[in-house]
This record gives sequence, structure tokens and C-alpha cells, in this order.
Amino acid sequence: MLRGDFTALVRLGLKSFFTVLFSGQTCLIWFVLLGAFVVTGPFGTYTGMSIATRLTFWGVICTTGVVVASFVRVVTVSIIKYHGRKPHLLLESGCFALISVPIFVGLTREMATNTQFQLPPIEQAFVYTMLFHLFGVAIRKMSRPEDKIHAPAMTPMVQSKPTPPRLLDRIQGHNNAEIVHLTVDDHYVEILLSNGLRHRLLMRFRDAVAEMDGVPGHMVHRSHWVSHAAIRSVERDNGREFVLLNTGGKVPVGRTYRDTLVRVNLLAPRD
Repeated sequence: MLRGDFTALVRLGLKSFFTVLFSGQTCLIWFVLLGAFVVTGPFGTYTGMSIATRLTFWGVICTTGVVVASFVRVVTVSIIKYHGRKPHLLLESGCFALISVPIFVGLTREMATNTQFQLPPIEQAFVYTMLFHLFGVAIRKMSRPEDKIHAPAMTPMVQSKPTPPRLLDRIQGHNNAEIVHLTVDDHYVEILLSNGLRHRLLMRFRDAVAEMDGVPGHMVHRSHWVSHAAIRSVERDNGREFVLLNTGGKVPVGRTYRDTLVRVNLLAPRD
């Protein structure tokens, strides 16, 4: 993998991690779990801690939990999708427990030394942690559809220069620029080049797309085609998904064309 590919992948992964971590769903899960733990006081924390101590203790535990869970969700979903498989919930919960249980044990030994906290055996702690994670997943699935979280794209941007398409021969003075975006404009096709210039051709949109043969690209909407090499990322805004181009453009993703981006790991399947 080229250094630029790795840097772009890490940057996109961090962006996805923080998107998951600070999403409305994650905040809801944090509040629900914290409230439940503080009110019920499991593992002896109800009788062995004051309300303030209990709030601090479980606040640290829940905060650590959602950070680890967000990280695990982004990594496991992305890696599994990269290999063309559907993410598995139990695998995600198991990875979460393997990472978080040692952290939780260390935190409780530091914070609950002089309390009546009853640390369960490791195997029970593992099971409890998986159950808490599954409970959080249930909250996530019951939340509104527009709050669904997408995993980052594991496919790095294509660095090799594509073969010049036939459509480029129709454009005068293109100066060896690449076509990054096609869109419908009445009876015309508007063409965006990598140098920022736009051209209009009187032709059918489907014929223009057909003449892009040899260039990896995707129909993301019935009126939009984009070059794969020009895709910077995919984002969600007010319940709608958009492809962000490295030229600064923003292209809507049609519902019927969403699977196209799922197949190339630019979007996660809907839960």
C-alpha cells in the first residue's frame, strides 16, 4: 500500500471513529447504561458507594466502554466488509469483551479499592460485558433510521491514472485532464474535469456513461456518475448520503444506487 493510501485510510478511519463516538445513538446508549448502573448499583456498588462515588465510578466505566465499543465497531465492520462478508454481531461483541474486560478490571482495582465492589470472575465478567454490549446494540437498532452509522471505506483511492475514455475525445482543450463527474442538464451532459473546468455536450446521459469505458466509476444517482479515483469520502447529512469529490464537489446518493457503493466498500449495508 502506498504511503498516500495509508494516510488517507487512517484519516478516514479516524473520522469514522469520531462520527460513531459522538453520534446521537452512542450518547443515548451512554446515558441509558449510566442511569441503569447508578440507580441499580450492581456488583455491590449500591450499598458500598455513595451516590456521588457511584456516579463517578460508573461514569468512567461507561465512558471507557463507549470509546472501546466505537473503536471495535469501526474496525471489525470495516475489516470484515473488506473481505466481502457481512459483519457479525457476536464477533463484534466478543472483540469488545476481549479488549474492554482487562481495562475494566484495571479501572475497578484502582477506583474501587476501599469500597464493597464485588469483582466477578473473569469468565463471568466476559459474559456480562458481552451482554451489556448487546444491550447497547439493541438500543442502537431501536433508534431512528437516520442515525444509522456507517463504517469507513476500506478501499483506498485509486492512484493509477485511468485509460483515457472515448468521451474525452469529444472535449476540446482538455489538456489531458481526467473526467471526474457526469451529470444530466436537460438534454445535455455536464462534464467536470479534474482541472476544475466544466463542459456541456448534447448527448444522452447513458451514452456518455457508456463512453467512460476503461475508467473505474459508479452510478451513484440516476443523474450522476462519478469516477472512483475522484471519491474522497462518503458522508451523511440530514438523513441523506453524499459522495464528496476530491475537487470539492458534493454528489447525492440515490437510494436505488446505494448498493453500488456498498459493493465497493464505500458504504456499509443497512443494519
